[in-house]
Amino acid sequence: MTSSSPADIRSLGIIKSFNFFIYGAIAVYSSFFPLYLKASGMTNFEIGLLLAGGPFISIFANPFWGYLSDRLENVRRILIVLLIGNAVVMQIVFSLHSSMLIFTFMLLYFFFQSPLFSQSNSLVLDIAQKTGRKFGEFRLWGALGWALMAVAAGPVIERLGIGQLWIVYGVMMLVSIAIAFLLPAAPKQTAASGKPVRATVRSGATPFSSRS
Repeated sequence: MTSSSPADIRSLGIIKSFNFFIYGAIAVYSSFFPLYLKASGMTNFEIGLLLAGGPFISIFANPFWGYLSDRLENVRRILIVLLIGNAVVMQIVFSLHSSMLIFTFMLLYFFFQSPLFSQSNSLVLDIAQKTGRKFGEFRLWGALGWALMAVAAGPVIERLGIGQLWIVYGVMMLVSIAIAFLLPAAPKQTAASGKPVRATVRSGATPFSSRS
């Protein structure tokens, strides 16, 4: 394995941090949001029906965002849009009291949420291939974020009350969005060979720079 420059090491750390927080945020959502809905007065049937919308919407959302990502050749930009849409729509959901409105906006939430992992994995795989790193090295940080944040959020939510879940989830998403702006851009592919295009290095910047 070739030695990594300081810029490469910093970018690798950013990717690991991003995986940690985005997986942690979704773990908080999946662990506590059903409890929030239950406390809001929704029945078990309504909660199950609402959460079942996720896999259904993913059938359309994943191809759409995948196509858009390929056209723009900028996975990082797609991730930022997905994260902002995710955060904004979920905060709207937390402010609603009508089951019908919650169901409607949750479908919109799933449109932004379901492609998050596939798009982040796409970026990680591209960077891992360029740097000679193993995908599991980055995936491990996602697993740690999922496990540790779900456990750590429990006492916080117990203290604040399940009705304040929007605060915990909102903070997690804001951190994820901030880190997403620092993510390195995946190497672009040439139409003929499918190999990464080698960018010209200027002013000491590396092709693995966080700028697109």
